[in-house]
Amino acid sequence: MTSPRPSTRFSAPVVEGEILAERYEVVRVIGAGGMGVVVEARHLQLGQRVALKFLLSEECRSEEAVGRFLREGRAAVQITSEHVARVSDVGTLANGAPYIVMEYLEGEDLSEVLAARGTFAVREAVEYVLQACEAIAEAHSLGIIHRDLKPANLFLSRRADGSPLIKVLDFGISKLDDDPQQISLTASTGAMGSPQYMSPEQMRSAKHVDRRTDIWALGAILYELLSGHPPFEADSLIGLCTLVATKDAPPLRSRCEDAPESLDAAISKCLRREPAERYPSLAELAVDLMPFAGQGGRMSAHRIVSILKEAGLAEAVPIPSQSEPKVHLPVPTEGPVAIGQTTEWPTKPTVKSSRRTILMASVGLAAAAALIVAIWFGQSSRTANDEPRPDDPVAPSSGVALSAQNELDAEVQLVAVFDAEPDVPDAIASAVPSASTPAPTAPAATGGKTARPPSTKTSPTPTPPATKAPPPATTKPGKLPDFGGRHY
Repeated sequence: MTSPRPSTRFSAPVVEGEILAERYEVVRVIGAGGMGVVVEARHLQLGQRVALKFLLSEECRSEEAVGRFLREGRAAVQITSEHVARVSDVGTLANGAPYIVMEYLEGEDLSEVLAARGTFAVREAVEYVLQACEAIAEAHSLGIIHRDLKPANLFLSRRADGSPLIKVLDFGISKLDDDPQQISLTASTGAMGSPQYMSPEQMRSAKHVDRRTDIWALGAILYELLSGHPPFEADSLIGLCTLVATKDAPPLRSRCEDAPESLDAAISKCLRREPAERYPSLAELAVDLMPFAGQGGRMSAHRIVSILKEAGLAEAVPIPSQSEPKVHLPVPTEGPVAIGQTTEWPTKPTVKSSRRTILMASVGLAAAAALIVAIWFGQSSRTANDEPRPDDPVAPSSGVALSAQNELDAEVQLVAVFDAEPDVPDAIASAVPSASTPAPTAPAATGGKTARPPSTKTSPTPTPPATKAPPPATTKPGKLPDFGGRHY
């Protein structure tokens, strides 16, 4: 710890360069008060800078003062949070005064920051209070109640990466549930703490308070950081105590108009006069403050709830997420598709299946082209050289004599050629007659045609002169149809 404002009323009983406890060299006096002194010192063997705090010799005669001093060391050493100044050593000086060695901090407490620059932004103030709540949550889980929370006891330092770090100081009047000296130390004093941040029950009796008195103080601190004023102000201590005991705190928005309503409601709940009407634990307070904090504050809220749930003090509070809310983006057209608990990628056609699909389509087109060309050549040849015969059946009106079964047979033959030959284009070329190939020559009128059996009819049926129908294909069982003279 470091940088408390030096007192002008008391002079420190030590000087620069003095050796304390045979191993700490005084570098400078940080602060001196009516009860004790805090100095910056250097460990002679380790060369480490530390803050050494000890009582004045006249205060050592007070059992209560010594007990409060030692309680601070015992409370601080139990809390491992980074938001509490670490205690590395305790002992007694040559004059009998007890001392505590703590980590050396650089920075300012929040009361100094507030006086120097004015009020805090909502996010900054909430995050600082949530960091303090981390330390107090661990203290509450250990049965320790601070009882003296105020801006002057929240020290603003920096981490190694430059991010702000709040340290909770001065557990000197903290209450330990298992402290055997607790009753004797508090019996002589009805109220201990700083009146502007003390709950009504603490004003009445400091030894009959629970963790909800710290919740009151944290609400009062946040109120002041945002508005620049503590929730209760009076000209005298009696007047202040009367206000706290009988009046509700003015709404935060009456002094800070741009404060969110829900944040105002959370602070008002901390400052309810009846303890039963406040938050039962810091876990509920942290959850309500989390929407006004950034990523660091959300992480603090997550840890606060986890600490108190582990101690059985917030069993009904769900642990909040410490990450930003997820943004729902549109699902890409090509990407993983979630199915249940697994992720599957859309199946893409393989090269083999794609090639076969293309070739099969080509075969279909080639078959259609072959069918059309063959019919055209066959029809032209027969129309030019063949006369319809009386015994030929009348052709359909479409002029095409192929049946559906013959078309299917022709297509099957082409597919068979594709399956048999690896070189598909060559197979198709050998199956489809080229446009440059001359049509087969019709047989001669005499002796060139296949002999037909003589007709059994006595007289031929005349063919209508207007239309000459092409002769139908003569299909015999076991033979393929004639496509213009070429057999397949």
